[in-house]
Amino acid sequence: MKRCRDDVRCCSIAASGGGTDVLKALALGANAVLIGGAYIWGLAVGGESGVARLFSLLRNELELAMTLCGVKSVAEVGQSLVQRRPD
Repeated sequence: MKRCRDDVRCCSIAASGGGTDVLKALALGANAVLIGGAYIWGLAVGGESGVARLFSLLRNELELAMTLCGVKSVAEVGQSLVQRRPD
């Protein structure tokens, strides 16, 4: 496994969740974030426009979480945004 940050071994990370979960996953080095079955709820409720609304809500939630953390872009998201529990 190659190293991607100082003493962190690099691997592909994918996580599932909403806007704040997306932010945490990105801060921990995620390459992708899955939305799980949420798009099915959007599809069931409103068809194509329901899915579009879902993506809009997720994006707004992520943007709000980033603003509250003081970052303006995904490129600024880093490990300093998360605290690990002591072992």
